[in-house]
Amino acid sequence: MAPKGSPPTDSALLAWYRNTANGSRITADVYRRRLAAFCREMSTSPAGLANLTDKDLRDLMVSFVDREAGKGRARSYIESSLKAVRSWLLHHGRKASLPVKIPVTGISERLESEEIPTPAQLRAALMAATPNERLTCALMAFSGLRPGAIGNYLGNDGLRISDLIGVKVQGGRLEVPEPPLRIRVRATNSKAGHAYYTFLGEEGVEYLRSVLQARLEKGEELGPDTDVIHPYRTEKKFIRTMNVGDQVRLALRRVGIPARPYVLRSYFASRLLEAQNAGKVSRDYSEYWMGHRGGVTEQHYTVGRARLTESLINSMREAYQRCDPYLSTLPTKYRGGGNTEAFRVLLSAYYTDEEVGKIDLTDTAAVIEALRRGAAKTATQAGPKQQVIAEAELPRYLADGWVARMPVNGSKFVVERMG
Repeated sequence: MAPKGSPPTDSALLAWYRNTANGSRITADVYRRRLAAFCREMSTSPAGLANLTDKDLRDLMVSFVDREAGKGRARSYIESSLKAVRSWLLHHGRKASLPVKIPVTGISERLESEEIPTPAQLRAALMAATPNERLTCALMAFSGLRPGAIGNYLGNDGLRISDLIGVKVQGGRLEVPEPPLRIRVRATNSKAGHAYYTFLGEEGVEYLRSVLQARLEKGEELGPDTDVIHPYRTEKKFIRTMNVGDQVRLALRRVGIPARPYVLRSYFASRLLEAQNAGKVSRDYSEYWMGHRGGVTEQHYTVGRARLTESLINSMREAYQRCDPYLSTLPTKYRGGGNTEAFRVLLSAYYTDEEVGKIDLTDTAAVIEALRRGAAKTATQAGPKQQVIAEAELPRYLADGWVARMPVNGSKFVVERMG
């Protein structure tokens, strides 16, 4: 077998490798390594595998499973090895159909204990990150992009400025449309092999604008084909997938989050699920933004690209806008417009910041209902009772026996009644 990082030299192996790489270069590289490791472990060769009977093949694979499970290998590694063997056999017209069972073993303790960061934890990581790292994290956490959509395996393609719908650089000036910003993931950078769209909200757009503006001010010429995330310490265009993960990992580790970079996709999915449960977005839209195949993709994907009607795109944009408060680590202007701060102050008497973040401040009825529930909950609790009031109401409350505890934004006060 060929050394790691280069195609095999044997003609039969090379033909198999190239055929597999036509589907996915990374799959071809992984299968090549797994096949070589299997043959070393089982004292055989690729050519020898192709000449075994079905029963002997099955027995050899069962023996391999037993050995690797005994070493504590992860189930995913064992499955990948057997897939590589089956792919090699299929290339020779052989289908290894006899069943081989793989035990649940070797599950990483780190993966079992991995927790999705809260908005507050993600906020800390974003503030500790460099601008490039911050934008990379935002694209995964707020748009759900896979690392490979930002920069591919070989580092020769990735997210381009032309994929940011409406972003333009003209005469040295950067133009970024109002959020949410629509992002196109081309089929060549999509794991599922189909083009689709997602969005980036208010917070992420600010990180994007900051990064691109800084590059302009340094004298870089930006155009439609310019990479959005530029690699460190190299003049080449586009970052490699593994280095996308490195950037996210660095940002997370600085604030003590031990999770894998892919946890930010899990953050996106979990926050959308909360929004879905609150009736802000449909499951079809969430799945589509994740790049999964589903109803929207099957109905609107033709001639190699996503063909969405303008009305459907607008519907998705509005849905994402409703989801933005669930995704963002900062207050957004969609949380109640001009009443955002007033509603937030009122609700803070009964709820934590994270709980307030889950309330749609654009929906007055929802705010009123939340206030009603909060007041009812407070009324059943022993101890002090608090309210947030306007400054003009302060004399009346003081006369009724309330005590002023602290001002809020200079125009409102928290008052407390003991009892």
